[in-house]
Amino acid sequence: MKVLWSVLTRPRIGSLLVVQFLLHLAMQVGRSGLQFFLAERFGITSEGYAYVISYLGTLGAINSGIVLGILVERFDERTLAVWSTVALVLSYWFQAFAFTIEAYLGLVAVSSLASTVLGTVTLSQFTHSFTHNEVGFAMGIGGNTHSLSSIAAPLLGGVLIQYFGIGSPTLCGAVVIGLSYFISNSVVLSAKQNK
Repeated sequence: MKVLWSVLTRPRIGSLLVVQFLLHLAMQVGRSGLQFFLAERFGITSEGYAYVISYLGTLGAINSGIVLGILVERFDERTLAVWSTVALVLSYWFQAFAFTIEAYLGLVAVSSLASTVLGTVTLSQFTHSFTHNEVGFAMGIGGNTHSLSSIAAPLLGGVLIQYFGIGSPTLCGAVVIGLSYFISNSVVLSAKQNK
């Protein structure tokens, strides 16, 4: 417990964990009511939902395996973080108002790429805050923040849908991503300037 506390109280670590938690929470909340949203907005059945999930998986594989590598080679982390945050906030915001399945799937493609890039940039900043011998420990702590947000997201998503409607999880996700940007702007994005 002493070791954990000493790590959490280091400069930047606590803020980076908050950023990781918020980003993962926003992405999970945005997806928490996906099946209900697709059924209500577009009349998508369970079979159609399975196709959408396959589409999301395919996007993830393409983004992680191909597109991310191209972007990382061409742009620095600060540029990637800023533009992926903007793209993610806007795509989440407009997903709530998409009235055709084609528009929705296009916005999902944008958010998929943006979340892949932003997640990679924040993970890079997080792991670079540790020594080589501590990276495994850092990954464990980062995994815990993802687990906590995976617990909180469906609960928050359910409350949002119940009280504010079917599009509210993605709107909430956009707001939370924006909040995480303000935190990361002073912590994550400024890290390169301090080196």
